[in-house]
Parts: sequence; structure tokens; C-alpha cells
Amino acid sequence: MPNPGKPLALKLLSGSRRIGKQPPCIAIPALREVPPAPDWLINDSALEEWNRLAPLLVANGLLTEGSLSVLVHACNMHGVITRAFSAGEHLKSATLAIYRLLVNDFGLTPATRDKAVAPLSPNVANRFADRRVRAD
Repeated sequence: MPNPGKPLALKLLSGSRRIGKQPPCIAIPALREVPPAPDWLINDSALEEWNRLAPLLVANGLLTEGSLSVLVHACNMHGVITRAFSAGEHLKSATLAIYRLLVNDFGLTPATRDKAVAPLSPNVANRFADRRVRAD
């Protein structure tokens, strides 16, 4: 398997002139209002998790139209875990790992909090644009 090369973000940071042609990036705007909870949440615990997380993610600009299903799956996994624990059942570690992966996408754990950053608004200027250093 060939080396995938340096990511574009690192090339830009290092000032590389070998950026090449990159595929266009489609900006997905963050939702401005909390959407209603979907009907297919599996239980009351999943609905409570939706009502807790959705406003937080909208307020921080992390919930988009494209990430709604990920949030619903995370809430449903929370419902599965809560139901199993309250019934005294033991869960497979894969169930907890899936839940952890889903909430990591939104930066909801201490380890991933700094990785989930809301995109800049298009009308916000890049304050570092005039400080570029070119390696000639």
C-alpha cells in the first residue's frame, strides 16, 4: 500500500508549494435551531439523551444536517446501554466501544474535546492570513 502523503492541512501550515489539485470541499453549515427528536429513538432514555445533547451541539455549532443521524445513533446506543445496566445485564465491550466512537465524533469526551471544532463562519476573516511565511 503506497504512502498516502502529507495531509493538505499540514502542507498549508508548513508553507509547502507542492499542494497540487485538491477536490472541492463542500461546506455544511451548522444548524441554528435544535431539530425535533426523531420518532425512531428506541426508548425514553434515548429521548432524554437527545434533549440533553442536541441543544449543546447546536449552541457550539457542531450539529449539521449531515451529522444528525450520527447523533441519533449515539442516543440510541445510550438507550441500549441504559436499558441493559438497569436490567442488570452485562454488555459486550463492542457496544460500549461503538458508543464511545459515536460521541467522540462530537468531542463529547475529555480526550476528544479539543478535536471537535466548529467551522468558522464564512464572514469571519482569517486573522493569520497576513502572517504567512514563504520558504523561498
